[in-house]
Amino acid sequence: MNLERDSIREFLEKRHKELVEEEYLPRIKKDREEVIKDSKIGKPKSKKIFWVILLLVLFSGLAYFSKEVYERWREADINKNENILESVAELTDIPKDEIPTIVTVTNSESLKGQVFFKDAKIGDKILVFKISKKAILYRPTTNKVISIAPLNSVSN
Repeated sequence: MNLERDSIREFLEKRHKELVEEEYLPRIKKDREEVIKDSKIGKPKSKKIFWVILLLVLFSGLAYFSKEVYERWREADINKNENILESVAELTDIPKDEIPTIVTVTNSESLKGQVFFKDAKIGDKILVFKISKKAILYRPTTNKVISIAPLNSVSN
């Protein structure tokens, strides 16, 4: 009986070993490879997501920074124009109820043929009051009004 028991035990142990080596281990290895494969597939996706998020953050920061720079530049430009208006208002009467278009002379040679611009220099400011039909040539470097003239409108 002991011999029979030992042989059964040996048989079972042998069969167990065969099952583990032939069926369970290959299945475990296959499952493990699939898990590793799935995790490798997931990594590029997570990298893509990381880069997309990073780019979104960078572009958002760039957009915010650009907006801030533009607003500061615009505010500085408005302050400059207000200072010019105040300076010209101290020197001559200007229309109080309208905001002029302010242009800087960048090429005085091309303007020499016109009477209003005969003494214009680069850097001079031209204040154009469209409603009041008035133009003022102002030189900020000397704080002087160089010329004042009515605007002639051309009708089509």
